[in-house]
Amino acid sequence: MMRWWLLLLLLFMLTPIFFFISVSLSMPADSPMRLLLWLYPAFCVADAVCAWICYPQRKEITWILIALMALGHVGIYVLHTECL
Repeated sequence: MMRWWLLLLLLFMLTPIFFFISVSLSMPADSPMRLLLWLYPAFCVADAVCAWICYPQRKEITWILIALMALGHVGIYVLHTECL
């Protein structure tokens, strides 16, 4: 059975990483938080892949990973607004 709804949900949750370049360019170059910003896309992609792999056997873990990705998006947003 294809999980099209899960794929669409994960792709929707990955859309904030497409704004990564504009966010990273607005971050001060000497900011120590810049490393976290550069690790953010890798975290999101790894989180989505793990959620996709976990779904057939552990649906609860998938939802926890999706919630973790949403919290990561909020954290990067707060980091971006506080460092400007």
